[in-house]
Amino acid sequence: VVVSDFPPPPTMSEDGSLDDWPSSFMCPITLEVMKDPVILRQTGHTFERSELELHLQRHQRCPLSNIELTDTTVVPNHALRQAIQDHAALLTRLRP
Repeated sequence: VVVSDFPPPPTMSEDGSLDDWPSSFMCPITLEVMKDPVILRQTGHTFERSELELHLQRHQRCPLSNIELTDTTVVPNHALRQAIQDHAALLTRLRP
């Protein structure tokens, strides 16, 4: 499965919950399913790469914990990316 092959983004159900996608797949900045998840090394938190890069251009704090960053190194979260892709493939097979 290619990232662009993801099913439509999650929608809010009547009870206010996100349909079909685990919350761990959501970027804490955008609240959307991540396509290129990266770990902010200093904090261990995962974000969508493009959104984290934009945030770090303006702020030197973690967007989730708000701690001041002395290291803005990011590393790909390959395991999460694969889990998201696997889940997307499953949803594609299950949807009519």
